[in-house]
Amino acid sequence: MNILYTASTARHIQDFHLPILARLCADGHSVTVACRDAGTLSGGFETLDIPYAKSFFSPRNVKAWTLLYTLLRRRFDRVLTHTALAGFLTRSALMMAGKRDTVCVHTAHGYLFGRQAPLTGRLTYLFERLCAPVTDAVFTMNAEDFGYAQKLVRRGGRVAAIPGMGVDLERFRPARPGEKAELRRALELPEGILLIYAAEFSKRKNHTHLLSAMRLTPPGITLLLAGDGTLREAMRRQASKQGIGDRVRFLGYVPDMAPLLRACDGAVSSSFSEGLPHNVLEALSSGLPVAASRVKGHVDLLNSSCLFNPRNPAEIAARLQAMVEELQTSCCEDKGHLIYEKEEAADAFIRLFWEIQ
Repeated sequence: MNILYTASTARHIQDFHLPILARLCADGHSVTVACRDAGTLSGGFETLDIPYAKSFFSPRNVKAWTLLYTLLRRRFDRVLTHTALAGFLTRSALMMAGKRDTVCVHTAHGYLFGRQAPLTGRLTYLFERLCAPVTDAVFTMNAEDFGYAQKLVRRGGRVAAIPGMGVDLERFRPARPGEKAELRRALELPEGILLIYAAEFSKRKNHTHLLSAMRLTPPGITLLLAGDGTLREAMRRQASKQGIGDRVRFLGYVPDMAPLLRACDGAVSSSFSEGLPHNVLEALSSGLPVAASRVKGHVDLLNSSCLFNPRNPAEIAARLQAMVEELQTSCCEDKGHLIYEKEEAADAFIRLFWEIQ
């Protein structure tokens, strides 16, 4: 069977999809992976570099769409799309190339629209509506998105819930006795309470209100920010202007988060919208308490006492202080049902994928 597998970046494929791709190739299917920087990937699949721009509205995405349209004229038996931008461009190109008997499945890693989403994110609801006629099934990762998908899938199409993309539970585990101190020395981290937020620097991830909240927390708490993005330098300037530059560390992209998480005391996520957030799943698997915004994805993973209004710095600061004072061991309501090992999550995805006709 001829399968097209698309996502926005090679990093996304590398982080989440290799177990699924390995299974498809092992079963004898011909798989083409189309994403940005595709040449950095290796496996039993063909790759095609698609130069997606980050913004939905960038004119550079015309070239990306054209490449996808040309590719889809080859006729694939199945098309699997991941991430909002790649999902829209691929499915709209499929619509123009002619769907025919192609089965198209889209995985929503977190719709960009929702109750707390910025206006630009809410506009993507229209893109999903445009893609509905060629979307045979949508896989979602949280309850709110499941409800949206039921309104967005084509008549007769299917909506199914999947347990995220899974976590490598051998790597993401609680620190052993004495390991936290050893890791702090090895990673040259400061003493005191260390909180970690792993996220790209974008408006959706909402570093702005988190930094404003840090200004309201007592000394002795240091925030580690792991990730890259267009707003990184702006956030660095904000931290300096607010007088907390010495209490916030900008780590850049961290290729291996596991030891860093074990070195920390707690994790935070202040974003406006999520799917089933991998950073939170990894923190919980590492035995860390988590404070997070009261948005979809987070509410599926955490008790209400762990959540805060992402637009209220005072409330964020109060939750961070409470988390530190309470020394919670976990905020997860039911790890047995919500945190899946990577191979187990791949099994669930493949099983559902082949059920779609």
